[in-house]
Amino acid sequence: MIFLSLSIILIHMQIILLKDVKKLGKRGEIKNVSDGYARNFLFPQKLAKNATATTIKEIEKGKKAQNIQQNTLREREECWEQKMNTLSLEFIKASSGTSLFGSLTSQDIVKELNKHKILIASENILLPQPIKTVGEHVIQIQLPTTKKIKTVTIHVKSEPK
Repeated sequence: MIFLSLSIILIHMQIILLKDVKKLGKRGEIKNVSDGYARNFLFPQKLAKNATATTIKEIEKGKKAQNIQQNTLREREECWEQKMNTLSLEFIKASSGTSLFGSLTSQDIVKELNKHKILIASENILLPQPIKTVGEHVIQIQLPTTKKIKTVTIHVKSEPK
């Protein structure tokens, strides 16, 4: 009797992930995968590209630039955080007694923060509902990069008649 043994030869290739792929890795990672998986699934779906010396250098440059950008954002947020520790915003609105004729929204707060050189988007103002009364209100602001929550006091005053 003659036994034939078939050996399966798996050819691996290095790829760079262009997007997060479940059970494989995250965007920008270099992985070894089978040739068929790369050519039949990853490349057609534009999830990866072949890892050559030039593409690896491009990815490394991109990662360095991203790290520099994140560091500058963190530094900027630290500056904003220090400003917010002593910041108190004042708004003057038309009112009847203690009720405002309109309301104070997160967009109004963003405009006032911009005047203090704190560039926060309105979705980072954690305001459950617009402010509709005169008085002192404490609001929460989430910093975009570090996700820290800071509190800022807002004084809403009645417009003089």
